[in-house]
Amino acid sequence: MMILTSVDNVTLNFGTDKEEPIHHMTIDEAKAYMDQGQFEFASMLPKVSASVNFLEAGKGRKAIITSLDKAEESLTGEAGTTIE
Repeated sequence: MMILTSVDNVTLNFGTDKEEPIHHMTIDEAKAYMDQGQFEFASMLPKVSASVNFLEAGKGRKAIITSLDKAEESLTGEAGTTIE
């Protein structure tokens, strides 16, 4: 599954001087970040949450969150955030 958004990557510490892109995360890491409040309710949280739900519904799946400009590159892991 690919979710296209206005940014290239999911980030930690969004909007701070410690902002850091996430290139890859596991389901457990995504859940931990959600529990920590790392993702805004009306912004990245629904995308990460939908990705986790998708992954938990089947085996061998992956979810990618990225921008339209980086969609092709994200298929090979060169861009975007991949959750597995």
